[in-house]
Amino acid sequence: MSKNISTSEKIQKLERLILGSDSFQQFESMTDQFCPFEATGMISQEIRHSHFLSYILDPNRPHEFGHLLLKELLYLLTENDTENSEYSKLDYHFMELSNVKVFREWKNIDLLIEIPSLNPSIKGAVVCIENKIYASEHGNQLARYEKTTKDKYTSDKWNCSFVYLTIDGALPSKKHIALWQPISLEDVIASFESTIERHKFKDQSTTTFKAYVSMLRRHILKNEDLENLARKIWAEHREALELLNSHKPDLSKKIHQHLKKKHEKFAQDLSKEINFKLVPEISDNTILRFAVENWDKLKKLNVGDNSWVSNNRILIIELTKHREKAFVMSMVIGPGEKSVRQGFYQQVLKNEDINVGHKTKTANKKWKHLSSSVILEREDILDAENRGAEPKDLYEQISKHCVEYLNQDLPVYDKIVKKMFL
Repeated sequence: MSKNISTSEKIQKLERLILGSDSFQQFESMTDQFCPFEATGMISQEIRHSHFLSYILDPNRPHEFGHLLLKELLYLLTENDTENSEYSKLDYHFMELSNVKVFREWKNIDLLIEIPSLNPSIKGAVVCIENKIYASEHGNQLARYEKTTKDKYTSDKWNCSFVYLTIDGALPSKKHIALWQPISLEDVIASFESTIERHKFKDQSTTTFKAYVSMLRRHILKNEDLENLARKIWAEHREALELLNSHKPDLSKKIHQHLKKKHEKFAQDLSKEINFKLVPEISDNTILRFAVENWDKLKKLNVGDNSWVSNNRILIIELTKHREKAFVMSMVIGPGEKSVRQGFYQQVLKNEDINVGHKTKTANKKWKHLSSSVILEREDILDAENRGAEPKDLYEQISKHCVEYLNQDLPVYDKIVKKMFL
């Protein structure tokens, strides 16, 4: 947009966009709808998508779909892997599903469907589903899930299928293509919609399912109607939209700036609520860092290379402003003496009281994040923006959640530090 445009002209362009554009009002009507899933912050929470899918797939849950949606999913397995599938579509159609069990997070597996056979001479069926709506495959997780499933469900009694569920049917890594069948969420939802429409379901479970699908089409799955409308609005009102975008609120950025200005006071406030004295450390535009002052006395611990923080510190607490999860606090091992980094990391892995998010055999990266906790969700930020809240209004909430994380994990880290370096 031209910098010379007057304020009155800018306002007129916005008025034409909002009040004089039929396409914009139509766009609003398609998106401005109450959705229970959006209200509960489900959009970017992969685990909640898995919860919902497991619920509607389970014929033992109180919904009117019975086993029909589960069968639709099973049919998709035969369509995507006709050569390797142990079953045909007819096999699944006539399969007895009265004893089916749907598990969530069994041995960290997103969804596991167990279909026992009522005939001892016939094998049961097991479907292991890895849900990758947002995240991508990492580490050796698929290999671990294969082994875990096959160890429990041995080949003499069970036929095991493995599903790699993504938005668009993306392939898993080459070494897993042969076993893991890629299925798209788009195909799953389309088959579910067709079944529900065909059976003319109308109860509350159907209403809830339709709300879920509407949320998916607004935020995750392809929606040609919305895309065409958006394209038309941009073509007609580009200047007004660019003006709005230039004034887009960014409360998370303001919160970080607010905390950074109060870095020392924030450290003091946190210290009052925990049994450790925190001191500010070097920070940047997205990360606020703290050090535990008592650990500075341990020369064997402080063998960092000073490339990111001061005083040779190697163990730091970070409060990070993320894009998806608004703010996350975590303990981080920084660059420095390799033997110290590896030794400390191994002790952390052995401790059952610390939940390391992404486990690796060694702390081989320059920075290794250990346990972490979400301090402020993205939905909290959006809700605060809608209320017109200022960063100071969220200070107490952020402090409270930081204290909860620190009181839970910091004493455990302190025991490991004292055991290794005193």
